[in-house]
Amino acid sequence: MKDEALLALELSLDMIEPETEELGPPVDLRALMGELIALKAEVRRETSEVKAIREALHATPTADHAADRAADRAAARALIDVLARLRAGVRCAQPPRRRWWGTPRRDVALDALLEGLALSCARIEGALADLGVERISTLATSFDPIRMEAVGIRAEPSQPDGLVIEEVRAGYQDSHGVLQVAQVIVNRREELSHG
Repeated sequence: MKDEALLALELSLDMIEPETEELGPPVDLRALMGELIALKAEVRRETSEVKAIREALHATPTADHAADRAADRAAARALIDVLARLRAGVRCAQPPRRRWWGTPRRDVALDALLEGLALSCARIEGALADLGVERISTLATSFDPIRMEAVGIRAEPSQPDGLVIEEVRAGYQDSHGVLQVAQVIVNRREELSHG
């Protein structure tokens, strides 16, 4: 098979008219074919080695990956803190009070400030989502001591014991764990009999 291919190659090369310039000494086609086969085998070996190295790099996180993850988590914690402060600012902004003589006066500056704070909160929430951070769902769920901190109890007789009935501070987590525990108020029906 190889001999037939070499013979066909030699015949096709013989049919080509030589150029006027001298190309150098004639090439041994058998040697050239042998070098091509060896080169092909070497490329296959190198490709499989590169593939193995790439898979190893993706399989085991390096110190750089751990450092990047730690930096992302630190940035997420800072954003969570800023978000909590902005939300506190929104809660503190009181709606206009009713005047005794008529309808409440709309404060355009306050409305603009509240709208700006709401937009800032939305952008920070988007940045957290880009980092893979999600808010921990707490309301109407059973108390989870790993992701929540009970900062108070309240008696709601219509609700089961251990149910989260109010969220005081939002909690956040990513795929590696909890970044900030949620602070919650938990239902405890037996408080009614003591209180």
